[in-house]
Amino acid sequence: MTKTTFPLKLRTRPECQADGEALEGELIAAMEFARLTLLNPKAPEGQDILHSVGGMIWEFEATSPREVAVLIQAMDSVPDGHRMVQTLDEVNSFSGDAFQGEAERAKRILSFLGDSEERARQIYLTYCSPNSREDPSFC
Repeated sequence: MTKTTFPLKLRTRPECQADGEALEGELIAAMEFARLTLLNPKAPEGQDILHSVGGMIWEFEATSPREVAVLIQAMDSVPDGHRMVQTLDEVNSFSGDAFQGEAERAKRILSFLGDSEERARQIYLTYCSPNSREDPSFC
């Protein structure tokens, strides 16, 4: 895996609009700013409901492993934040799918955290499927 360079843009897909807004509030409380952007604020024509329940993509710019950790901890603080943790990925690899490519995505996220953010690493691993954790190449 290549060395992570910061700033690093990450994307996530919450289950609903309220979860994305709750994440924004958690980040503002933790960091005094959010650096979180909703990339697709308008639903495609005729897809309002699909857009508001899982179709929104949010982007966060992290400047350090610590900020990646704060993001994951903020997601964990949102009552239904598990889907955001499960879909979190860097921009060039982001699919929005919580399960396809999970082991590779987990390797990327854990590498972004580095070795010093143990609490965020444990939160992240909590939301990974058992099949991925059992993969010998996982971590």
